[in-house]
Amino acid sequence: MPKVPSFPCLDDDADGIVDVDESASVPETNSLLPDTDGDGIGNNADDDDDGDSYSDSLENDCGSDPLSSSSIPTDTDGDG
Repeated sequence: MPKVPSFPCLDDDADGIVDVDESASVPETNSLLPDTDGDGIGNNADDDDDGDSYSDSLENDCGSDPLSSSSIPTDTDGDG
């Protein structure tokens, strides 16, 4: 994995491994990674980080917070 000592903004835990590479290489159950909804799947591998039944990608597209279960996409067309 690439070492990034001159770019600490790309290595949040300062271990010399770029965050993107690190999150892709560790198991989804790594206890050092955030698991916002407590489902045993780390946010790096969880499609619904907050456990509100809306995928993170949908929440990002709709402007709701994928890390807050109280922030959900608004159904503007009333189709559920």
